[in-house]
Amino acid sequence: MLQQEVLYCHGLQGWLACLEHDGVPASELGLTLNRRIIEGADRLLVFDQAQLDALQSANPGAWLPPAAVLRGEGGVDIDTYRAAIASAIDASQRHTLSNLADALAGTSPGDDQLQAIAAHAASNWRLRKQPRLLIDVTQLARSDLGSGIQRVVRNIASEILRMASPGQPVELVRQHEGKLWRAPGVVASLFGVPADSLQALEVTVQPGDTLLMIDSSWEQYADFAPVFQAVRQLGGRIVTVVYDLIPLQLPHTCIPALVRVFESWFPLAVQHSDMLLCISGAVADEVRAYIAKHQLPMPRQLEVTHWPLGADLTVRSSESAVRDEVRRMLEDTANTASPLFLMVGTLEPRKGHAFALQAFEQLWQQGSTARVCMAGSIGWLDAHTLDHIRTHPELGKRLFFIERFTDAEINLCYAAATGLIAASVAEGFGLPIVEAALHRVPALASDIPVFREVGGAGARYFSLEHPGHLAQAVTEFAAMPAEQRLEMAAQIPTVTWKQSARALLDVIGIQSP
Repeated sequence: MLQQEVLYCHGLQGWLACLEHDGVPASELGLTLNRRIIEGADRLLVFDQAQLDALQSANPGAWLPPAAVLRGEGGVDIDTYRAAIASAIDASQRHTLSNLADALAGTSPGDDQLQAIAAHAASNWRLRKQPRLLIDVTQLARSDLGSGIQRVVRNIASEILRMASPGQPVELVRQHEGKLWRAPGVVASLFGVPADSLQALEVTVQPGDTLLMIDSSWEQYADFAPVFQAVRQLGGRIVTVVYDLIPLQLPHTCIPALVRVFESWFPLAVQHSDMLLCISGAVADEVRAYIAKHQLPMPRQLEVTHWPLGADLTVRSSESAVRDEVRRMLEDTANTASPLFLMVGTLEPRKGHAFALQAFEQLWQQGSTARVCMAGSIGWLDAHTLDHIRTHPELGKRLFFIERFTDAEINLCYAAATGLIAASVAEGFGLPIVEAALHRVPALASDIPVFREVGGAGARYFSLEHPGHLAQAVTEFAAMPAEQRLEMAAQIPTVTWKQSARALLDVIGIQSP
């Protein structure tokens, strides 16, 4: 019973606080459990203005009944007390029910009419409920493949839920058959709590809710239509996160199915969203240009903006393993003067693995001892490059490939690297550049706008016209004094996931602590 009340009043963040401080009364954690009482009241009687201010502060943006302050300069005002009680009686819901009963007297309403009346009554009552932040985790609830997008979803959701008070109750939701449901499996995965400690209950939309479409639910986006309609009818907001438009801008680099999904999803996102929240200024510019070029219809004012992604040096307990081949590569790095360059990202054409390998083959032909480690999952449309890597004579010597790395492995690789290589032809952000900077490792990055935005003065940029440009940059980096590389890395702006989560809340208009 207490668990359900905490969830009702304070969302998942309140529930997690109680779980973390088991045995500590909710009041000592700053959690008030009076929301249902407030929603059922016709009038509030408070002793002084300070009490009213505290009540309003504890319920930001939520409905509150009219309030009467009883205590003035001369003490409690009995006339105010009497008038407030009389006003509450006059405004009582009983009068509404009585009037409805009188209106139906002498008639024989059918079941459909009674159900319609009940639905309207329930909808009116719902207007008293408080607004929340609903974070979509539909894809993450299905499977966590550790992709870049899922890393963003996991980190943003967990940081918001760790906040003492993110301004509104928060729910992690998944969509199923046009309805929203709490996602206890995702909560369990993020915080290590038993999966059966939360019920997978339906989450009905409340007035003023903000629905944050942060997951890669592109294929299911149309199925959210009933949810979008409910949010709109109750004065809420729909914020859709845009990671990139690569399937629309460079369709030849993506599988056809993904291109078709984006062709359907993006016009719907423009149609239904109040805000398109991009992961970089470069993506925001591309979104505005694409909407204008294709004249996509916007039925309401649409804000296109962006917020900074975060990066942290963390290792989840489930990601602490380090494989023997990774250990051997790191041991060789510690015992040799040969520089190690790191590439992090899914093996797919736009990431530039083939381009980078050509650059290093050119260096090896010239007698260079520089090594390159390519770390990431196997993607699509790059079978030739994958076969070339796996059969390369330098594999395990000056070329290394780490498939589906753990947190521990990639952190060790960053720490051992001379520099990071980001050779993409297009990106939404460039998270490895920031992660490398946190390890005090500078970047060699292809000269594209988003990398200029992310890397700033802390990266050395190369042209994608010919692999020789990257080969030259690798040679220069390898000869650079370690102190100079550290100075470069320090110039890359870094944001923690906690800071990123707060920035997101600020951008979408939710008060953050």
